[in-house]
Amino acid sequence: MSRSDSKIRVGLLGAANIAIAALIEPARRRDDVELVAVAARDLGKAQEYARKHGFAEAMEGYEALINRDDIDLIYNALIPSRHMDLSCKALEAGKHVLVEKPFALNVAETDKMLETGAKSGRFLIEAFHDHYHPVLQEVMRLVQGGSVGTVRSFRAQFDVAIPFEASPFRHTKEMGGGALMDLGCYPVHWATSLLRGTPEVLEASATLTPTGVDESLSAKVRFGDVVAELGCNMAEEVEQRAFLDLVGDKGRIYVDNPILPHNGHYIETEIDGIYRRYTMGAGTTYDHQLEAVLNAIRTGTPAATGGNAPRIIMQVVQDMYEAAGMDRSF
Repeated sequence: MSRSDSKIRVGLLGAANIAIAALIEPARRRDDVELVAVAARDLGKAQEYARKHGFAEAMEGYEALINRDDIDLIYNALIPSRHMDLSCKALEAGKHVLVEKPFALNVAETDKMLETGAKSGRFLIEAFHDHYHPVLQEVMRLVQGGSVGTVRSFRAQFDVAIPFEASPFRHTKEMGGGALMDLGCYPVHWATSLLRGTPEVLEASATLTPTGVDESLSAKVRFGDVVAELGCNMAEEVEQRAFLDLVGDKGRIYVDNPILPHNGHYIETEIDGIYRRYTMGAGTTYDHQLEAVLNAIRTGTPAATGGNAPRIIMQVVQDMYEAAGMDRSF
C-alpha cells in the first residue's frame, strides 16, 4: 500500500526506553509520521507512556494494537523472545514491521519470520540503525570502491557494561539474553556488510554470567580469504567502546563508535600513504533509519536491513554460539 500523500501511521509494541531515541524523537522531527498507539501488558504503564511521548492512544495487550486497521507500521521493541510471534502476527495483519535486534532467538525463528513476511507482502526490517548513517555508508563506499584494495584483515568490538540489575532480560537465556545477542550482533552486522564471501565460524570462546548467558564472547569468522575477529563484552566493569578496523593491501580504515556516531565518532584512513582523520556531519542513526523504513513503505523498495540480511547475521550468531560450546536451543 502506498501512502505517499499521507502520514505513515505507527504503532509501538512495548513501552520501552529504546523507542524514545529509536522512533519517537525521529518521528517528532517529521511531519509525515503519526504516532497512533502504544501497547503494553500494563494499561497504566501504556497510558503514562502515551501521555509522556505523544501517542494518541494507549492499549492493554499487544494483539489489540496489532489488529487495529489504522496502523501501517509496527515497531516491535520488545525482548527478543517476543520478536517472532508478535512480528508474524503483525505481518499477517497486514502491517509492515520494524523489529529490534537481535531479530529472533535463532535461525528457525528467523526463517519463520521471513517466510511470513514474504507471504504477507509487507516489509520486515531489522533495526540495525547504524547501517543507514553516513559513517557506515562512507566505509562501505571506500571498501566497495576499492580504495583500500583487497581486504586482508578485519577486527570489530562492542563492549558495554550491563549489570543484571539494570537489565535482567539480557542475563536470561530464554528471553534472548547474552552479550552476543545484544552487543556482538553489531560487529557481525559490520562484517557481513563490508566483507565478501559466505561467513564460516572457525572458532569462538565465551565467559559466562552466573545466570549462564555469555558475558563476553570472541570469535574468528572467515569471509573468503579474510578472517574477521569479532568480539563483545557486557561485564559490569568493562569500559564502553565500539570500533571496527579494516586493513587492505592499499590502505586501512578505522572507525571509532560506528554504532552511535551522532554521539561522537571519528574515521581514520590511510590510503596510498595519505592519512586522514575526519567525521561525518549528519543526524542521528535513528533519523536515517526511519527515513529508510518510510522510503521502503512508500516506494516498495526493500530496506538494506530487510530481506535475507537478518538470516545471514542470525546464522553467524548461532554458529558462534555452537563454536563456543554454548547450548542456545529453546
